[in-house]
Amino acid sequence: PQIDECNPTVAQLLVDNVNVDGVEAPMKDGYVYVKQLVESTYSCLGISCADIGAYQDESGTVFAGMEACVDGETILPPIAGYVASTDVSTHSMIDVDAKEIEENSDAAAWEAALFVYENGGGGLCSEVDIASAVEGDACFEKTTSDARGNSVKGSGE
Repeated sequence: PQIDECNPTVAQLLVDNVNVDGVEAPMKDGYVYVKQLVESTYSCLGISCADIGAYQDESGTVFAGMEACVDGETILPPIAGYVASTDVSTHSMIDVDAKEIEENSDAAAWEAALFVYENGGGGLCSEVDIASAVEGDACFEKTTSDARGNSVKGSGE
């Protein structure tokens, strides 16, 4: 649950890779890749690469690909099978906004559809969202009149 709170995409990929139902082999994406995904959540989890270290046998020999990570390195999870060179995860939520626009349009809720189009979906920032937001969060320095925004609106830079 903690990884899901940090990054739902990583959590789902983790579930997909530790599958034990016998239909697919576990670690279908490979141990090293799964390790990197988990490492990408360390800062959110409040731990560091130094806290975890390397995976090694009883003699201290580090297994290939299981070296300790380096704090500050960015490992991005794939989106639709593609690994971007920069973090585009918030932009990838545009399909969620489009669905919200469609639902509002189907209900003839034109003002709501336009609001999502102009500001992003996901409802408005709540007082709890604002109080717990840190720099980079959708509701950071916002008011309860501002959209949470599923996807990021902006220049695309």
